[in-house]
Amino acid sequence: MPARKAEQARDADLSLSMRRVTFSPPARLRDEKPVTVTAVVAVETDPPEPAYLERMHWILLSTAELKRRSDAVACVEHYMRRWTIEEWHRVIKDCCRVEDLALRDLDHMKRAMTLKVLVAWFIMYRLKLGLKVDSLPVEDVFDELEAAVLRIVVMDMNLDVEDAETAEPGSLATARGAVKAVARLGGHLGRKGDGDPGLETFGSGTAALAVMRKFSLALRRNLKQAIIMLVGEMSLSMILETVWQAFVWDGL
Repeated sequence: MPARKAEQARDADLSLSMRRVTFSPPARLRDEKPVTVTAVVAVETDPPEPAYLERMHWILLSTAELKRRSDAVACVEHYMRRWTIEEWHRVIKDCCRVEDLALRDLDHMKRAMTLKVLVAWFIMYRLKLGLKVDSLPVEDVFDELEAAVLRIVVMDMNLDVEDAETAEPGSLATARGAVKAVARLGGHLGRKGDGDPGLETFGSGTAALAVMRKFSLALRRNLKQAIIMLVGEMSLSMILETVWQAFVWDGL
């Protein structure tokens, strides 16, 4: 079971059963035909720990004709993916701000939605891959310039983002550490009791990292171009701070 609110992720042993069920139409739709579906019942066999947790009891209805136990298992596995799908929808809405689109042309809306859907997937991919795969090098998830920018941020802010006991504050070697650094840019406090960063702070940090990456790339080519780019992205105080940092940071 995935983590949610105050509940931690946990393993659950399930007992599965299934049968075909036919639903008759309501009185107001008496001319409609009955609908037959397969009902899959999944019940947690042992009481969860701690005791205040509610025992898992799902009743899933499927239009597919499930015949074998493996079909019932596949049905439950598909349903369990709904948490990831809901997270993805939240990234599209909150991080990619799809509701802020003010396009009147349907084709333009479809193109914008396609881009935002892909960006949302990419944000989730980076976050989950970085947190779940231990010791994955930062360059396997972030490109060379992003990694350079994040190392400067970690060093300048003296952030402790690596899990290894031998790692020193201000160092960055793994994708997990990079994910934490990006989340810190998005407002994650990184305290011991805060746990791993979530999609909201990581999404906000990704937007900040994108601006820093664009500025770093522009600064390499042309300082005037970098300043013009920043005017459209940041407030004046943020521009002055970033320009000052650009001249004192090494590696850009």
